[in-house]
Amino acid sequence: MTLNPEPGNAITHAADSLARAYQSDLRQPALIRERILRQVVDLGLASGRAIDVGCGDGSTTASLAAVVPERPVLGVDISAAMIDAATANFGDLADFEVGTFEQMPVEPSSAALITALNMWHLVVDREGALREASRVLKSGGLLAIVGALREDLAIQTIHRLFPAFHRISYGRHQSRAQLTAMAELNGLRPILFETVDFEVPLGLPSQVVELVAEKPFFDMRLMTDADFDAGFDAFRHDLSELPEDEAVTTPSRCSVVVFSVGEA
Repeated sequence: MTLNPEPGNAITHAADSLARAYQSDLRQPALIRERILRQVVDLGLASGRAIDVGCGDGSTTASLAAVVPERPVLGVDISAAMIDAATANFGDLADFEVGTFEQMPVEPSSAALITALNMWHLVVDREGALREASRVLKSGGLLAIVGALREDLAIQTIHRLFPAFHRISYGRHQSRAQLTAMAELNGLRPILFETVDFEVPLGLPSQVVELVAEKPFFDMRLMTDADFDAGFDAFRHDLSELPEDEAVTTPSRCSVVVFSVGEA
């Protein structure tokens, strides 16, 4: 199993190529996403802006803006194509700028909250990202990393039926213990950890095949063509054996991990 070379450039290319086809509800339905973000906000926020890093097409940023309507909200993404899409979709709700988790286009100690939804496994320099979060957040500010950790992947239907995709995705995801230990080494204190279970409707088997053929997940676009094609053929065969008139729904799970900057 191989990744495309130059991971930072590969991720930017994958994000650019996915901009028009990005479907945030494949990660969490919007209602689940907003419920999670409300729980994070209810922990209590200092004054200051909220930042959604890895904002993609702006859907996650819109969910964040809905739960902090009194605050300025900034969406940041490595992909200029994603930022263009986000601005077109949700420019009335938030500002959007090109940037990375490791280098956000904001002043030190200016943010009350940073959210990172469904993107932590794509960060190239994770320790650099955590240091950047410490730089950007005010004392008492919160970093919320929301999405699948390594322990959460195996229950998902696409992961079970597409082992080649699962292997590459598993390798890019940290475990809860790895994430927590790295954050603590970089000055961030864990204050909340929980998992959220939900279901995501995928459509009829033939529709699921069409969906996956479009490589709707970043990790699929980081696979070589040969690895993807070999795994996809087996995936398509397995889906063809399911009843065509019965919709496929996948169980899913995400972790919600919240860290605070500063002393308890």
